[in-house]
Amino acid sequence: MKNYCSIPSLFKFSNENYTFEQCFVNIAALSSFAISFFGFVSNLIIGLGSLLIFSNLLASIIFFFCYIILLQKRYHDTAKWVYFISILLFIDFIWFSNSGALGGMPYILTSLFVLSILAWDKKNLKWFIVVFATNLSTVFLIEYYFPLSVIEYHSRSVMYLDLFITLLMSLGAILFIVSASKKYYITEREKAIKSEQLKTAFLANISHEIRTPMNSIIGFSQLLKYSDAVQTEDYINQITEQGDILLKLIDNIIIVSQIESDDISIRMTKVKLDNLFINVVDSFDQMIIQQKKGRLKLIYEKEMSDNVELLVDVSKLKQVLYNIISNAIKYTDDGYVKIWYKVNGDNINIHIKDTGIGISEMNKSAIFNKFSKITPENALKHYSGTGLGLFISYSLIKKMKGDINLSSEIGIGSEFVISLPLITENNLDNAGDKHRRKQLKKSIGRIS
Repeated sequence: MKNYCSIPSLFKFSNENYTFEQCFVNIAALSSFAISFFGFVSNLIIGLGSLLIFSNLLASIIFFFCYIILLQKRYHDTAKWVYFISILLFIDFIWFSNSGALGGMPYILTSLFVLSILAWDKKNLKWFIVVFATNLSTVFLIEYYFPLSVIEYHSRSVMYLDLFITLLMSLGAILFIVSASKKYYITEREKAIKSEQLKTAFLANISHEIRTPMNSIIGFSQLLKYSDAVQTEDYINQITEQGDILLKLIDNIIIVSQIESDDISIRMTKVKLDNLFINVVDSFDQMIIQQKKGRLKLIYEKEMSDNVELLVDVSKLKQVLYNIISNAIKYTDDGYVKIWYKVNGDNINIHIKDTGIGISEMNKSAIFNKFSKITPENALKHYSGTGLGLFISYSLIKKMKGDINLSSEIGIGSEFVISLPLITENNLDNAGDKHRRKQLKKSIGRIS
């Protein structure tokens, strides 16, 4: 519903995300303001009377302020009731001052009822229908028993003109409500289908990825019964290695679940970048020796200054670096994987460059998607993986107020650039509310 919410950008005071129903009420309030203001102008031109003209002007002011309050999400439910009660009272007034049941108000009530079906949840809708039905019955009964309470049109031509204008506005409102609902339904249906396809592909992929290390663990565990001392050590190493792979896979699934439910916690602390890099690079030494047999070099180009510091979640940044570097090693058979960083204003750019197989231009946009596994058509071997590492890395960096960019060329290699904010007084002052800034400034004293 982001597109619907951004329509009235001229008066948008809140950047909060809204549900489909909340967006509809927001736009309905703005539309009510526009319609009542149009009614004020048209009634002034037609000459329907000063009382009717003034009531349209007053209604347009009320609806405008309802819209402003509706934009503040925390007051949305209260403002919604104020808006719907106000519009019912406004319609009641227009009902009696504009020819009652023979005027244009039944059209407006019809479009309002269609809107209310979408605007309210099941529980509140029942209450609103009771209020709506009571209100409608009341005005009909008053008009029936007290016909003189209704002000007739000045002339037949004015009646037809008013009915035509009101009918057009009501049809336009209903058309918008129905077309927007249909568009939302189609969009959500497409998302659901795509999500189901991704889940199916993920389950097929994940079952294979889990089965591979499990088969190794079970197989080598059984071989231990019949092995000598030399073989036992080798089998235990294989079991440990496959167990680590399985554990990492399970960790990734848990992290994806936390990211999807927005339940992942970020603990920002200060870290010296040089110490972090040395620690991460050292963890890959054994992996390169075992997998690449000396054909690949992992190079860390140290910055001249040892005092470059970041305000990040250290464990999360380590995970991001591990994901991207291990990917670079996996897809690079010969050459190097190089890591370095550069200070760029209030940010630090971390570069991870490899001389691997590269990524085509058409696949770059999908590389950070969930379950995305992109293997070039000319690749000479199968690359294992679930397609979760880069998705997790991208999500974690975004959580830490950073960004990741990719440049790559098939057969030449890839370069990932992670941009994160340096520790500056300006960054701390812009970190959020007072409580948030206080927490971050306190964390300056903790070095991870």
